Amino acid sequence: MKKGLWLCSIMALMLVIVMGCSSKEETKEEVGTKESADVKSDLLDFYLSIVNVINGSDRDLNTYEGAENPSVLTEEDKQKAAASANSVVDALEDVKVPDSLEKYSKDFEKAIKTISDSYKEKGIQLSGTSEPNMDKANEHFNAGSEKVNDIFKAEDLIAPNLAAEVNG
Repeated sequence: MKKGLWLCSIMALMLVIVMGCSSKEETKEEVGTKESADVKSDLLDFYLSIVNVINGSDRDLNTYEGAENPSVLTEEDKQKAAASANSVVDALEDVKVPDSLEKYSKDFEKAIKTISDSYKEKGIQLSGTSEPNMDKANEHFNAGSEKVNDIFKAEDLIAPNLAAEVNG
């Protein structure tokens, strides 16, 4: 009888230990999943904030670039578009990568700088007296957008289309 009671006590103790260990493992997995979800959420929020910063300043530029009949655009339209592009550059200077995305901080800073260079080039092209050539600006924009896409892919998220979000 004593052996049976002793054996039951040991088995109960083993069961408690096993259950305790398995719940700790689940907790670690849950924490990892939660942290991953937080990074993804913060990544999406930060991306949308970049889109909002650009869209908050590029209305006249979009109007100029999206004109169906460019021949009707005036010099004033061109100057407004240049000012709009320069406004985007200024606005992007104030964008700071959140601490929660620290592991992507350098990548985002490079992407934002490259995108800003795109708008800077657009401002230069539109301020000139000749016909603007946006090829270099578009190359910068596409390179910056690709850098953002790489960050999304690293988090197993679908890469966004920054051009579609800000051009129009």
